[in-house]
Amino acid sequence: MHDVCYAGARVWVWRRDPSLWITVLWDAPNADDVRAMARAQDPAFDRDDAFESLVDLGGVTVVDPLAFEAMAAFARRRRDGFERLIRKQALVRPPGMIGAMVTGFFESEGFSMPVRAFDDRASALAWLRPDHGLALAREVDARLAPVAPILIAVRAKLVETSAIGACARALGVSVRTLQRQLRDAGTSFRAEVTRARLEVAMRLLQSPDAKLAAIALEVGFATSQAFAAAFRAHTGETPSAWRATRLRAASPAACAGDPTATSSASRPASRG
Repeated sequence: MHDVCYAGARVWVWRRDPSLWITVLWDAPNADDVRAMARAQDPAFDRDDAFESLVDLGGVTVVDPLAFEAMAAFARRRRDGFERLIRKQALVRPPGMIGAMVTGFFESEGFSMPVRAFDDRASALAWLRPDHGLALAREVDARLAPVAPILIAVRAKLVETSAIGACARALGVSVRTLQRQLRDAGTSFRAEVTRARLEVAMRLLQSPDAKLAAIALEVGFATSQAFAAAFRAHTGETPSAWRATRLRAASPAACAGDPTATSSASRPASRG
């Protein structure tokens, strides 16, 4: 039986069959995303059936320290199951410093199951299932199609424009079709514009010296009050509280590497 165990805005968990679990995360997963992933995967460790596991982090663009800690807490809590039940663990690493952070976790924690990191999903699945890894990769792509690609495409275009008409033209669809596709993916264009602005704001908030009013204007909010309200609705925290928590959680090594640093080229377009 093929079960999609969880499909969210930034995480997708699929039990392809009892012997293969596939998890894909993208963009900037937060701690709630990781906890939802953990709840979806818990049943795998409540059985005695061994399985292979793929965790695809290739689309992750921002590491939230609290999300990373939630992922680590899940692995530690289920350590016995990881070592006893997982025959092979494949990781698809994101590029750069983020990839180095996530791929070194199992080794640093001393997990004993076989773990191998890859640069793409097809290679990872070929290692897990040598006889039909490429076919599995195509199957995962097809199942993810309604969930991730339209979001990825829209989010890439939001770097250039926050106008829905221009975005739809760039993607080769009508505005109505784009709205329907986003609705089917559980979101809207307005929500995606807000999400893009807030994720850039999260990167800028990593700097303790950045003024909240300046961040609000830079990412496209007319007032600090509008920024704070949108930020709280998105994260459950005020910008100040969110920054304080992350700065406390970030290790000196992570701060020195600053994997969440961003350039102006990666910021969403401001309103015209």
